[in-house]
Amino acid sequence: MHTTPTKTLAQAVVGLAVALAALAAYATALYLILIAIASVASAGMPPSRYDRPYDGYLIPFRVELGQAARTCNALARQLGQPATHPRMIEGRHLYGCAYPAEGLCYVVYSYDPSGKDKRMESNVWRHEIAHCNGWPAHHPGQR
Repeated sequence: MHTTPTKTLAQAVVGLAVALAALAAYATALYLILIAIASVASAGMPPSRYDRPYDGYLIPFRVELGQAARTCNALARQLGQPATHPRMIEGRHLYGCAYPAEGLCYVVYSYDPSGKDKRMESNVWRHEIAHCNGWPAHHPGQR
């Protein structure tokens, strides 16, 4: 069977659309990785615009301090995204990550099992929920 040039062009357009969709998914994954990395570098509190309860469906993962990277990487693999969360950055543990989607957000957040840092868990939770609410990875307006 002979393929017409129009059909070949249509196939090429479909292939390009698929490639662009994959690129967009990768860019989203990279954005989320930057969120996690920035959370470690500066666990600042979000501006009030993002510091509010999430309106969508939350799937939380509460993990001991030091376990967030492993959980974030496992979650990334389950979601078909790159698993590149480092365990430590500049000598500090990764505290959490967030994977927002339309009306849904996966949140990994740490707690201190020793009980020495009682505010850490709530601060990490608020920080990651703010990312679910759209707070950008570069943390504009953090306080």
